[in-house]
Amino acid sequence: MNKDEKILEALMAITWTANTPRLDFKEKLQRILSDVVSCMGTERGSIMLVKGRKNLEVAAATSPHLIGVKQSIDQDSPSSWVVKNKKLLSVDKESDRSLFSNRFDHYKKDAFLLAPILSQNKVIGIISVTEKMGSDRFSKADQTILLNLAGHVISALEKNRLAESLRRSKKNLNDKNIRLRKLEKIRTELFNMLIHDLKGPISEVMANIDILSYVTRGENLEYVEAARSGCDTLYRMRYTELREALRSARRERGLTQAALAARSASSRVTIARLEAGSAGDVRMSTVGTLCDALGLEVSVAGRRVPGRRSRRVSSASG
Repeated sequence: MNKDEKILEALMAITWTANTPRLDFKEKLQRILSDVVSCMGTERGSIMLVKGRKNLEVAAATSPHLIGVKQSIDQDSPSSWVVKNKKLLSVDKESDRSLFSNRFDHYKKDAFLLAPILSQNKVIGIISVTEKMGSDRFSKADQTILLNLAGHVISALEKNRLAESLRRSKKNLNDKNIRLRKLEKIRTELFNMLIHDLKGPISEVMANIDILSYVTRGENLEYVEAARSGCDTLYRMRYTELREALRSARRERGLTQAALAARSASSRVTIARLEAGSAGDVRMSTVGTLCDALGLEVSVAGRRVPGRRSRRVSSASG
């Protein structure tokens, strides 16, 4: 197999690995590194990824004990140089190796080659190969090949980044849905509390105002009428809250008025009038039935209101 065929085979293998969903990210990197090392004709190699702003971590290596090793980008090392300069680095026996004080000392040969993995002009990783079989040097052709291979590795890294981003977005969405359900529960509890706590006092005030309207004369009657108007407003506010809660719950569940009527065995006209605020009065059983169909709960005096009860109440009382 000639050089071009080996490069083509390596590129095809890397592409297949990057697009295989059954492989996890670590296994993908390890397979990609194996293909790179085989194509480059070396005995050793590694893939390091940038972690945060100041560290590199070995994510794949021909020597398993190196996986997980971290290195500061601020260190005087070949990999740090590549990150800072965004360039390929080739070092051989004739190079000034004193430039880098932090290189692993277990290598048998002198030559090594490092290529940056770039995404949007930012280094996100490094591929390094060493222990070249045969001559202890990397030619210009070898350098070009490694750069081309590094360009294809980016697809695997980008797929993983997108997958991680999708998982984070899904988690955030789930968290927001949980908070939304909690808020919905709080709103329902507040609605129930208003119905329970305000029903009795407002009814009593209205009854007394009605009595006062028969015995009050002159300019004092104006104050009685003002009080009656205020109580009417409270009634309307409570009725408005009821119909808005039912309408919002129906829409959140993607139901039309007809669909809710079918689910609750109620009249669509009744539901339409209730939501429009034109219903003169409403049975508590009707409210209970609609709430059952929507997965809501209405309680009065601390007791749950079931559907299909016969007692009638004014629309203002919930």
